[in-house]
Amino acid sequence: AYSGLQIKAKDLFNSPPPEKFRSDILTRGNTIEYGLDIRANMIQRAQLLGTFEEVVEANATSIPQKDGSLGIIYSNVLRDFEGDTLSKILLECSRLLKDGGQLIFSSPTEHYKDFLYFYPRYQQAKKDRRTEDAQISQKLDRGRSEYCVQQITIDQWSEHLNKVGLKINSYQDFGNKNFTNFWDTGIRPYVPGLLKFLSNIDFELKYLLKKQAVSLAVDLLEPVFLENISGVTKSAFRIISARKIK
Repeated sequence: AYSGLQIKAKDLFNSPPPEKFRSDILTRGNTIEYGLDIRANMIQRAQLLGTFEEVVEANATSIPQKDGSLGIIYSNVLRDFEGDTLSKILLECSRLLKDGGQLIFSSPTEHYKDFLYFYPRYQQAKKDRRTEDAQISQKLDRGRSEYCVQQITIDQWSEHLNKVGLKINSYQDFGNKNFTNFWDTGIRPYVPGLLKFLSNIDFELKYLLKKQAVSLAVDLLEPVFLENISGVTKSAFRIISARKIK
């Protein structure tokens, strides 16, 4: 799906899919009835993968669906909404949901910045007036500390949701310090180079490499993930399920 990414583009993920698209889907779950994204190229990719029955290019503050037409709305991360944009999105979700319908989403918590690897080091170096070290850590942070405007408590989320007729049904914290440190220092900085390397390999070999890489990743990372969801008292991320009140 991402073989056509334009490595040198200002926005790496704002690349239209290649004309020749190939993706071997071995197993499929149920298709999702309706999906939307603000970017046309993401709509094109979703159409090619066949994950959704219908996909629409739209802004989340104005979704072209009827009142009370949806049973569940899912958003991977509600983030980066300044001003009153978040309130508008939550109000739109409430309008679309049936009575008793659910909004399920994840978001960084109030502990998020403290759990990062580079940002606390930047803060400490700045406090100690180690200017060069601070600049290096700030560069390596690469915007992660500003990843989401909504780094707020569960009580604050409850207040936001209650205002639009939604009530928190349940929530699950995840992302302890080890997990979040790994995420912050993980493979993301190497993705452009990796994609460039893979673009020179034929499809069959790439497919075999992927199978081996996934198997290796599971073996190496499973302990990190299990620790990440077991007995977490403070976390960097949170999944919230809110129900529309009748």
